[in-house]
Amino acid sequence: MISQEVSERILTVGPAAKPQGGIAQLLINYRNDIFVSMKQLEFNAGQQGAIIKNIIYFLKFLLQEFWLLLIDRKIKIVHFHTAAGITFIRVAIGWALARLFLKKTIIHIHAGAFPMYYKKHSKFVRFVLERCDRVVCLSEEWKDFYTSEVGLKNVVIINNVIPTPQWTDEPNDGKFHFLFLGHMIENKGLFDLLEVLKDHSTELSAKMVLHIGGARNEPKIQDFISSNDLGGFVKYEGWVTGDDKIFLLNLCDILILPSYIEGLPMSILEGMSYKMPIISTRVGGVPSLVVENVNGHLMEPGDKQGLFSSIMSYLNRPELIKIQGENSFMRINPYLPDTVSDQLEKMYLSVLDSNR
Repeated sequence: MISQEVSERILTVGPAAKPQGGIAQLLINYRNDIFVSMKQLEFNAGQQGAIIKNIIYFLKFLLQEFWLLLIDRKIKIVHFHTAAGITFIRVAIGWALARLFLKKTIIHIHAGAFPMYYKKHSKFVRFVLERCDRVVCLSEEWKDFYTSEVGLKNVVIINNVIPTPQWTDEPNDGKFHFLFLGHMIENKGLFDLLEVLKDHSTELSAKMVLHIGGARNEPKIQDFISSNDLGGFVKYEGWVTGDDKIFLLNLCDILILPSYIEGLPMSILEGMSYKMPIISTRVGGVPSLVVENVNGHLMEPGDKQGLFSSIMSYLNRPELIKIQGENSFMRINPYLPDTVSDQLEKMYLSVLDSNR
């Protein structure tokens, strides 16, 4: 964990801890595994579509930030966690307030869609990011984008952190269990996956089970499963946390996330930590985690035939699951709490020591 001396000098700002999403989960992991004591503010209400409530909540956040920076003289760095779009605008306003108090600032970007947002708002984004003490990204691929495309010189890589795995023994029913974790939206590729299972249900239904842990579009997902008679081998688990997530991570053999856009997916890291091969796509920081035929399979987004072939490769050669799962586990140490704590503490100390 980060020492108390450093922890008390950091204010962490991000989205609400209760919504379902990767940044929220990361901040929960920070609170549980990284900081001895974490000073944290949330800039939204954590409810999709609740416009008025989120505006009121954001104004409340600004008052809280103002008051905390006024009375807590120990705070020297404000560390903002952001996606793209309205989230970045909220962060930019909070960042400006922190600057008024002469605080050091860090903006930690998690959005897989950030290049598209930057293309539309390049002057605004560059104005903010150039004036931060550090801009944090998630992988070498993302660092190359922020240095080469945006032209930043203050970029560092901090790995996403996941909890140390908690092993349990789950019963074996003779089937292969696949796991999808994430928002059930178009750009996560879940609908592509369900189409593949529908088109090949005869070949797949007796051999595998897909567990879906996610939120959003629940009625649409459940209707698709029901109307296409997939209920025998597709199980919607809801948004899973705590012991329910640990159960699924221990039960399942392979994690599957055929996304169109990603930063560095928490679900892939979690799957790797539980010795799963990964089926995913060549987007964002995923290629830094998954190596073809070493610890999984990668394809282009939307490649349904590639998705089916990847599934069948494990059903036809189950010995690959153990081999590639072990390879996944061997690659996960940089994302465990001890390693990430060291990365963060070194960054904080370098910012505190700088004259920028």
